[in-house]
Amino acid sequence: LITLSSGQVQEATGYSIAAVFTPPQYRHKGYGSTMMKLLSDKLRFDFKAEFSFLYSAIGPEFYSRLGWKAYPLKEAIFKVDNNFTTLSENEASDFQANHLLA
Repeated sequence: LITLSSGQVQEATGYSIAAVFTPPQYRHKGYGSTMMKLLSDKLRFDFKAEFSFLYSAIGPEFYSRLGWKAYPLKEAIFKVDNNFTTLSENEASDFQANHLLA
């Protein structure tokens, strides 16, 4: 789901990209840029992606040149007590049906 600038919420298709890697001997030859441009076009035109997320440890400069916009990393860490029990598959399905689905 995405929220439009009007505040309206709508369903959208998006993709997540992670662990992009170019072996050292092939770096600085344009292979990574070419691959990412082809992937971007494939997602946008063939798969009708309205957005994509790209996770990278190399910094925003490389990917921003290819059209991705960098955002600050947001993360949450939850400390969990050792005295917990997990939900069964049925309990998890019931929880999802009753609390997570619109």
